[in-house]
Amino acid sequence: MSENLKSKFIPILLILIVIAIAGWYVGAKTLSLKNQNSASLNQNTNSSEQKWESYVNEKYKYQFEYPAWYAILNSDSTNENATFSGNDQYWYFISSISDSKFSSLNEWLTENKDKTMIEKRKIDGYDAMIVKYANEEGYSAMDRVIALIKDDKLFTLQSRINLSDLAKILDSFKFEN
Repeated sequence: MSENLKSKFIPILLILIVIAIAGWYVGAKTLSLKNQNSASLNQNTNSSEQKWESYVNEKYKYQFEYPAWYAILNSDSTNENATFSGNDQYWYFISSISDSKFSSLNEWLTENKDKTMIEKRKIDGYDAMIVKYANEEGYSAMDRVIALIKDDKLFTLQSRINLSDLAKILDSFKFEN
């Protein structure tokens, strides 16, 4: 090969090598991202594919369904507070009951200035309010607080769970008469 031909061939070869390496890098990065998204999706849909169990609070006479892969961190069914957590400790929800000093949910929201209402809905025939934190710094986009007042008791569910699972929990929430 002549010197003139080599001098033209070497830069073209170097460019092709750089393009091949860049293509390999981008392909590997894309595959890695797909695997991460797939793992995240599997975790988020895990509960909808698996069995759900019933939690019954005997003292306050209510129950709801929750994903079976959640652990109940305090198992006394007469507690004012029940904490449920997913395997990774990131997904959780907490059920709390306290004496209500509020005559309405609007009054509760007014006092909780750090929260913004997302929607009002009925839970087992009772008015309920779903709120999120107004300043989302330090909170997940899925953090929600659900509140309802029944018989001078304030019931709250604090959650950081898949929103479709939260909807299932709220749809299954029932009071015993």
